Amino acid sequence: MRNVLQISLRAWEESGRRPNFLLPPGKSLNQARELLAADPENITGSLRTFIELSASNAKSRRRSRQFWVACLAVPVLAVLVGVMYWSNLPGGPVGPGIHLDEGVRTAIFSPDSSRVAAASVTNRICLWDPVRGTPLTETLIHPQVSLVDFNPGGTLMLTAGRDGTARIWDATTGNSLLKPLDHHDVITVAMFSPDGNSILTGSEGKKVILWNPSTGQRRVAPLQHSAEIRTAAYSLDGRQFVTTATDNTIRVWNATTGAPVGKVMSSDQELRSASFNADATRIISISTLGTAIIWDIGTGQPVQNLNQSLSVAISADGKRLVAGDRLGAQIYDTTTGQPIGPRMTHEGGAIMVAFSPRGDLVFTGSNQATGYTWKTDSGQLFGRFSLPRFNLLYAQFSPDGTRLLTTSGKGPNAVPVPDAARPPVSLQTNVEPTVPEGIALLWLTDGSSLGRPMRCSPDIEHFPVIFSPDGTRILTVIDKEVIVRDAGASHIAK
Repeated sequence: MRNVLQISLRAWEESGRRPNFLLPPGKSLNQARELLAADPENITGSLRTFIELSASNAKSRRRSRQFWVACLAVPVLAVLVGVMYWSNLPGGPVGPGIHLDEGVRTAIFSPDSSRVAAASVTNRICLWDPVRGTPLTETLIHPQVSLVDFNPGGTLMLTAGRDGTARIWDATTGNSLLKPLDHHDVITVAMFSPDGNSILTGSEGKKVILWNPSTGQRRVAPLQHSAEIRTAAYSLDGRQFVTTATDNTIRVWNATTGAPVGKVMSSDQELRSASFNADATRIISISTLGTAIIWDIGTGQPVQNLNQSLSVAISADGKRLVAGDRLGAQIYDTTTGQPIGPRMTHEGGAIMVAFSPRGDLVFTGSNQATGYTWKTDSGQLFGRFSLPRFNLLYAQFSPDGTRLLTTSGKGPNAVPVPDAARPPVSLQTNVEPTVPEGIALLWLTDGSSLGRPMRCSPDIEHFPVIFSPDGTRILTVIDKEVIVRDAGASHIAK
């Protein structure tokens, strides 16, 4: 070993004592250090210096190597932690997306949130597990399907469409039940009654038919409206239902006998929907411009005309509505039509409003990137939201009222609402502005952001971003894919 050391020492000295001629880390250096430790008295002069400098150099190189490893490890670890954190944020997919190569026509949750029904543009209906992203049944076929609904228990599924038929399916097995319910016209409305004992279908042929879902037979003779049926809705007790038609007339019917109730109501604006108040004595109609009228069913006359409103939402119990306008929002009694409580002032106007399920909060949102929640009993400001600078399209509270979901139009051609008031001319003429996609955001009701942005379709009329009935999931549609996402229920303090 001494001979090897002498040779290495000579090479080091001849190099001008350059560091790269010292002993490298490894066996030779270890043996040299052992020799120095065993016989320190005879290892002196240049040889001792050579060994000690080799050991010191090896130590420095080891520290340098550890430093650079740490420099590389820290960002890699940060990226991994970020990925894990991001993947666990609310708004992320909870399973594989439901891919429909032909394009999505509509998609909904079952009432128990255990399944998603998605209909494609090529007549196929898929029933999927929303968590695993796997099919629960074979693909079902219904020609020209456009409408899907579940009965309240989630055991039956109803499909209907342009072929003029409605079909009933076992929502567990996917088996077809009974023969198709033949309406003989393009069906525009199809739904179960609140108790699940009737099916209502409305058509382009101006008729409404009530069906027995157990037998497939008509309960009463077809009910005649004055124009194509646009929408339908049941009263809270299920004893009556209201229909709207494309001639902007509104009619109320007895849900058992089919007999007309009260007078025909006629609006001078295109209708988007009509619904009942709490005791089914009033109808609240909402136009496509966001204006609203409270009607007396008995007389067919307006009780209150909110012709300056931009958006309207009705409380879950049907007792109140909130109307947003150019200055903010006001709550009204749906029976008397009178204002309740103080006005909620929103700079830029309230183009979107929503009631919480318990009715204790109201959301107002504008296209000036602001949103607020208000306490309905006092009109006091509760939360502030910093919204994206896109068209605000939709707002919805979670079923437990702890979270809020907003949807905005996104893209270079998104059309802003002028003066935060009426929709632009292109919307009034039903010519939709080009908006490549939408963005949905999840919030706490105090305005705190909860989770990551979610891509979604900007066509909220056909593809709304919705909570599952149990509030644990969010359903979004984008392009040809249905994605079920985490709704952040586990992030709420109990």
